[in-house]
Amino acid sequence: MADRAARETRIWRYVLRAFREEWPTRSPVVVSRLPFSPDVLGDCCRIRGKYRIRVNTGIDLTGQLYTLAHEWAHAVAWPAEAKGERWEEHSPLMVALIGPTQMTMFAAWQEIENKLAGEAA
Repeated sequence: MADRAARETRIWRYVLRAFREEWPTRSPVVVSRLPFSPDVLGDCCRIRGKYRIRVNTGIDLTGQLYTLAHEWAHAVAWPAEAKGERWEEHSPLMVALIGPTQMTMFAAWQEIENKLAGEAA
């Protein structure tokens, strides 16, 4: 169990680093994983000048990373002129960014999986 948790943490950190490098946002992004009700995968809002992304730990790693990519697209597409903590949830720009952010996630995930496999060999 500890090995699995450590592996997932390394994958998360690697994917987050890729997002920060390839998909910069206007403000810092704070990401957390925590339990939600089963009908909520995650969310993104802006609080005190930072984007806050939360991802449900009640779903598997694949679902968590898909959710992270989706929520990261929200942060990237967030218009500078938007006021308050929330804005139009699925703007055309945000929807257009989902595929590219998922591609970043997949590429980073494959890279770290290859590194982990090399370490295990």
